[in-house]
Amino acid sequence: MLDFGILNWLWIIPVLGLLVFVHELGHFVTARLNGIRVDEFGLGFPPRLFGIKRGGVLYSINALPIGGFVRIYGENGENVDEPGAFGAKKPWQRALVLCAGSGMNILLAFLIFAALAMVGIPSPQGAQITDVAADSPASTAGLRPADKIRTIDGTPIASPDDVARAVSPVVGREVSIVVDRNGQQQTLRVTPRANPPEGQGAIGIQISEERVVEERYGPVEALGIGAKRTVETIGLMITGLGDLITGRASTGDLAGPVGIAQLTSEIADQGRFKLLLGWTALLSLNLFLVNMLPLPALDGGRLVFVLLEAIRRKKVAPQREAFVHAVGMMLLLTFLVVISFFDVQRIVQGGSILP
Repeated sequence: MLDFGILNWLWIIPVLGLLVFVHELGHFVTARLNGIRVDEFGLGFPPRLFGIKRGGVLYSINALPIGGFVRIYGENGENVDEPGAFGAKKPWQRALVLCAGSGMNILLAFLIFAALAMVGIPSPQGAQITDVAADSPASTAGLRPADKIRTIDGTPIASPDDVARAVSPVVGREVSIVVDRNGQQQTLRVTPRANPPEGQGAIGIQISEERVVEERYGPVEALGIGAKRTVETIGLMITGLGDLITGRASTGDLAGPVGIAQLTSEIADQGRFKLLLGWTALLSLNLFLVNMLPLPALDGGRLVFVLLEAIRRKKVAPQREAFVHAVGMMLLLTFLVVISFFDVQRIVQGGSILP
């Protein structure tokens, strides 16, 4: 059991600690393998509590327990004349180091999904409508609570997650939905909307699983399940990001650090370690995707400069690159503060993230 009452908020510390440790370990190992000098591998953020120096690297434990870092010599492009500096290495070596952190987050999620497949996790089967919003496309089409969704635009629906996957590509055009109503199959026509009211979704329904079955797999099968779930989850996240950019999804669906901590606490409230592990895998993939966005201050933004250098065969001035990343970091921190404000506002008003 995981339910420790108000202390469930503290579960965010080991969860994020694991994600960041794995991420930074990827940077650390690939940097060392490529002959790049690493000055410090830190768990938590300063001030430093204590540290041990081994092989020229300071391994430190720091006071702020959420997060971690790797200090790579010359990581901002300086000291390019020194063999051990990050900026002195070939573009492909630097690209490998930059991608390794996010790659480790993918690996962690894959291993968690595979482990859960072996020990057995509840698997939702089928998708059943629990509520229909008034004046929504679902209401107009004649969908009702207790209808069991069988197909959407010809796509079979085996779980609630399949509904979102099937609806997203057909927003704005009329499609058929086959439902099971009291043992009888009926075909209805519905047009998913691009900009639904908050909390209603494209069709205007709330859904749940018809039943829950616990499935267990052998090691080989579990690896396949882990890979499949990892790829599917990344695909859903990319689709969600695209919906956010195009306006199909609301920025109100975003959660910052405070919101993530709240959701972690709410999952821990349910007292099931498997759910918390699954959530950790989702966060790990989210960290991979966000970190590889081509935005300044993120690894993806740094990778852009490496690719530019490889194409132009000429380095971008270190001062110019550092300035771009500094501005990017300020904008990123500002964005996180704004998102966190709404997270705190929701908590004060007694709102929940989980449905």
